[in-house]
Amino acid sequence: MAIKKEYFSLPTLNDLSAELGGSKIFSCLDLKDGYFHILLDKKSSEYCTFSTIYGCYSFNRLPFGISVAAEVFQKYNTELFKDIKGVFIYVDDILIHAETEEEHNKILIEVPT
Repeated sequence: MAIKKEYFSLPTLNDLSAELGGSKIFSCLDLKDGYFHILLDKKSSEYCTFSTIYGCYSFNRLPFGISVAAEVFQKYNTELFKDIKGVFIYVDDILIHAETEEEHNKILIEVPT
């Protein structure tokens, strides 16, 4: 994946409240080391090169802290989970919500781990 400005906005509190209307059962999952799940293409990896006294090193995965990381990661996850109703993505957090426990458990099974 290329590191470039995506112009993909993060969801707002208004987006969250609109999404959660009617839900009574909730789970929140955290994608551990989330940004490192995104592989960089060669050119982007070169832009993420740093130098130490021991040599030059390049990130092969999306590093935390670069200016576009949050929107690249948000876009990737939004696309990944777009077909699963009852899933709200905020960067590396996945909020699963439903009106019933049965519906909630079905969504949990659909979410890739």
